[in-house]
Amino acid sequence: LMRIQVREYIDFVKNFVQGSSIMTKGFYIVVPYAPSLITKEEGGKGMFSQLFSSSQNAGGHRVSPELFEEYRSQIEQRVSVVVQGLARTGVRVAQLGTEEVVELFYRLFNIGELDRPLPVSELSKT
Repeated sequence: LMRIQVREYIDFVKNFVQGSSIMTKGFYIVVPYAPSLITKEEGGKGMFSQLFSSSQNAGGHRVSPELFEEYRSQIEQRVSVVVQGLARTGVRVAQLGTEEVVELFYRLFNIGELDRPLPVSELSKT
């Protein structure tokens, strides 16, 4: 009896969703990444020395290409875990590229201009 009710409910929901104009919502997930403060390259230096060393410039630490690739690999692994978890629940996932992120922020901060196309060529010149 319970199986029949569950099957009928599933059929009802499928028919309702297919027959109705359901609003589509988009959600954005940010996968953060902060590399550890203690690295192999710093060797015996303490954390305080690493934080306030003279190797910092105004923009932060300079990172070697090898270390950058390691960080990039780690963030890609984290993104992969999140994507797989969402896919298992049936959620469609699309990773945004640079232009798509620029468009997202442009539309977010210029709400009144939703009908106009994004002036990407103007943004890339500046």
